[in-house]
Amino acid sequence: MRKPSSKVVKPLDSLEVQIEGFTKHIYELFASGIYSPEYTINIDETGICTESNNSKTVDIVGTKHIRVKSSNKEKDSTTVMLGGSMCGEKIKPTIVLKGSGRT
Repeated sequence: MRKPSSKVVKPLDSLEVQIEGFTKHIYELFASGIYSPEYTINIDETGICTESNNSKTVDIVGTKHIRVKSSNKEKDSTTVMLGGSMCGEKIKPTIVLKGSGRT
């Protein structure tokens, strides 16, 4: 069971009204010609870690100390950005690698 929250939760009806209002506003912008669905895009990014997250080790039962070798790349990650337009067109994925930190 979930613990009770002290946060105030808005009623679902209120959220639905806000979403409908926002959607109506967007359609009005498109109808007025200010914005175009081809140029309205959504982009999301996610990090990919290259280090294994395996937390299991194999050794003789009762061993008090187990040495684990690591590649020291715990902080290395790659960022991938994916996106698409409102028309359904996909944007080419963008891969961001760790830089040297120099400008």
